[in-house]
Amino acid sequence: MDLATAVRLCRALSGELRLDRLVESVAATAVEVGGASRAVLRFPDGLAAEALGSAASPAGAAALVRLAVADGVLDVENAVARRPALELFAAHAAAAVENARRHDQALRHSEEHYRTAQSLSRTGSFRWRVATGEISWSDETFRIFELDRSIRPSLAFIVERTHPDDIGRTKALIDRVSRDGGAWTFEHRLCLPSGATKHVRVSGRPGRDAGGGLEYVGAVMDVTVSRAEAERLQASLEEKDALLREVHHRVKNNLQLISSLLNLQAARVDETSIAEIFADSRNRVRSMALVHENLYRAGNFARVPMASHVPNLVAQLARAYATQSQHIELLIRVSDVELDVERAVTVGLIVNELVSNALKHAFPDGRAGRLAIELDGPERGRCALVVRDDGVGLPPGIEVAHIESLGLQLVHDLTEQLHGTLAIGREDGTCFTIGFDVGEGGE
Repeated sequence: MDLATAVRLCRALSGELRLDRLVESVAATAVEVGGASRAVLRFPDGLAAEALGSAASPAGAAALVRLAVADGVLDVENAVARRPALELFAAHAAAAVENARRHDQALRHSEEHYRTAQSLSRTGSFRWRVATGEISWSDETFRIFELDRSIRPSLAFIVERTHPDDIGRTKALIDRVSRDGGAWTFEHRLCLPSGATKHVRVSGRPGRDAGGGLEYVGAVMDVTVSRAEAERLQASLEEKDALLREVHHRVKNNLQLISSLLNLQAARVDETSIAEIFADSRNRVRSMALVHENLYRAGNFARVPMASHVPNLVAQLARAYATQSQHIELLIRVSDVELDVERAVTVGLIVNELVSNALKHAFPDGRAGRLAIELDGPERGRCALVVRDDGVGLPPGIEVAHIESLGLQLVHDLTEQLHGTLAIGREDGTCFTIGFDVGEGGE
């Protein structure tokens, strides 16, 4: 055998990584190298291959040449070539067998890891050739569908195992992606022989097979457990919402009851100053009750939309001070900001005190004027509440922190509760500006 032929044969062995094919190739090549009538390669694990050469024994041929190939035995019968050539070939074949074994072992480990990952994640894989209808599944996909691997999967079988209420949607999807192509994700239910119902999410990505036809490769995920957990959480949230709704409803009713009692008490008091104290307390209680009413009506039990809350509160105060407010123009501008319950109550009480104070004192003797209430923000997480009137104004030199008025003392204390700042302007009336942080989760 010339050198070029020997190199060609060795390269052919080196390029084969599938062990079963390599063993067959070693036996066939041994016949060619040795000019033999027969070659048999056997391994302890039962892997073996046989190749036949010429039927008759060549003249001068050795009866049998036995060689070691890795842990296997290569028997070459009636070889014409000298033993050294076969020994050199056997050494190269042994290296090729070891290389193929390492590749085969790595491949097996990779496949095992792949199967384990699919099993743990309850995610199988599939390939679907649209033109032929041929479908191949991974082991996990067979398990999800509770189908024996000896049964060949098909579109008809998939539809057969689909829940009756989902069959129409499933068929429509199959028709659409078969015709139009494109990636898709679809969730439906399976009715299984065990009587169980499974929720599966199927995703497919289009590609082309070797013949250029449309095929899909994708994943099948068993989402039964996660779907049940989601439904359980949803039921829990609905139960929690119902409970919170009832709590806010009862708090609102109790505060309204207190407001009614204060109103009745004010009506029974002859002294005007004391009756006003009861009325002011009633308005403060109503301000707090309005927060809970807004939460109850909106169904959002975490945050209060101030764009609706502030106008409702001011309208409530205008009705309470109808005599004083009939000649006063109310201007309200509130940004789309939401506050948590604690801040909403505090800001509502501040609005209650400042608006009540302006309606009672800023426009004496039926004087006409304007009262503006603005809530701006949030700018960088901070809001600004402004209550401005063009009335007679505060006495010069007055300090809110030291004033005897309970309402303005409350404004000062509530601003501190917000960790905010309070500024007073005295030009053309009075202007209160309170800056405060909107709080975590504000918009």
